[in-house]
Amino acid sequence: MPRIAGRAGGDISRYYLCDSKGITIGQNSKVVSFVLYFVNEKSEEYEVKIEGNTVPDEHCKQIMSLPDGNIVYFQEIMVESKGHVVKVTPLMFFLKDEK
Repeated sequence: MPRIAGRAGGDISRYYLCDSKGITIGQNSKVVSFVLYFVNEKSEEYEVKIEGNTVPDEHCKQIMSLPDGNIVYFQEIMVESKGHVVKVTPLMFFLKDEK
């Protein structure tokens, strides 16, 4: 199962979503791409396909400006394992500041 900062969903700090380790998945597998989806501060839907396993800085800046409670989805997570690429379970997080 994919994870970000050890979490597979639920409440999360914005900073963890932009962690340099990105989306991780067990040994001998790596995330090769995913679709990032959220509704921005102007109530506009934002969806972008990202190559690799980390959220690029330009998208992290947008996530940092979102209010608490906003939902960020990681969909179409593609993982390479043993020479095959497969789609795995999506992730859904609710933004919440760490106190």
